[in-house]
Amino acid sequence: MLTSILHRATGVALYGGALLFSVWLVSIALGPQVYALAAALIGTVIGQIVLWGIVFSISFHILSGFRHLIWDMGAGFNPKLASLFSNLIIIGAVLLTAGIWFWSVSMPAPAPHLQGMQVQ
Repeated sequence: MLTSILHRATGVALYGGALLFSVWLVSIALGPQVYALAAALIGTVIGQIVLWGIVFSISFHILSGFRHLIWDMGAGFNPKLASLFSNLIIIGAVLLTAGIWFWSVSMPAPAPHLQGMQVQ
């Protein structure tokens, strides 16, 4: 039951994430000052929490989608197996989210000669 509700909730959250991604892309198109404002907002604690939520939503929704694909093939309807899948999806989404964030913070910073480059 929980994974069914979370699947729907993360689907709705992904619409919000798509809207925020669009706003971010528009900020890039509007120039460095607008992009700096968007980057500053993303860098706040609330911005980071929203990003965590979006990454979790993507992770959970993908894993839950695999479960639905298995169900569409007519398998996995055994209550014990369905419960196991539900638990694995939640754990997997948390681990996948943590792994993505660990990977993102461990990436090296851009080379100094590339920062501030302008395309002519």
